[in-house]
Amino acid sequence: MARQLGLLRNLLSRPRVHFCRDPTQTLLPSILSSNARSFSTVPQDTVDDSSSSTPIDPFLKHQSHVIGRLTGIGRNMLKTDVVHYFEDCNLTLQHIKVDYNPGYSPFAMILQFGSQSDFSSAVRTITRKGRLYKLDQVPHDVWDRLKSYDGRSVIFQGFPLNAMQDDIERYLSGFSYNASNMNISLRGRPPTMKAAIVGFRTSIEAMNAYNMKNRGFCLNSPITARVLF
Repeated sequence: MARQLGLLRNLLSRPRVHFCRDPTQTLLPSILSSNARSFSTVPQDTVDDSSSSTPIDPFLKHQSHVIGRLTGIGRNMLKTDVVHYFEDCNLTLQHIKVDYNPGYSPFAMILQFGSQSDFSSAVRTITRKGRLYKLDQVPHDVWDRLKSYDGRSVIFQGFPLNAMQDDIERYLSGFSYNASNMNISLRGRPPTMKAAIVGFRTSIEAMNAYNMKNRGFCLNSPITARVLF
């Protein structure tokens, strides 16, 4: 009994070891979690907006437009005439292109309507005004392939076959135009003359060149001119 009491006394006299919870055990997971968030390359509140920067499919871009070919037009019909004729169909000059034949005489107008409703309204307008013209719906690529000259280009026809670009430039001396983009081609089968499409900076300069140089002469050959729209 005395021996047991001695053992108990020895146990009670030893230094007490206190086991406390290491604070780092609770902080470590939160620190790691915080570091993981701070080193992340993607902000948590960032919303994936990649769909907004996706290029628009050309087919979908044109889907709302309706393209029409207006035939039966006169040789001297202008874009402004078309706008006035279809005054209730939301057409502007920018919605019209001229389709030329190989001799650069206009034979059709290509119209871009904002909706099927506007196209249908144009058809009713033609019927109401006596069917002077014909309007047919055509594919969108008919519009895309046509160049719009916007009244700033003039085609000069009648230059002799031996005329060089220098001769044509002398004929147009005094006018401001882009000589590097001058388009010279042969006319006739077999070729009997040359023609030149000349681009001017403004429609006013193009009209001045037309007024001054239409029915002039180059190397003793008569020259005719036409403003392209």
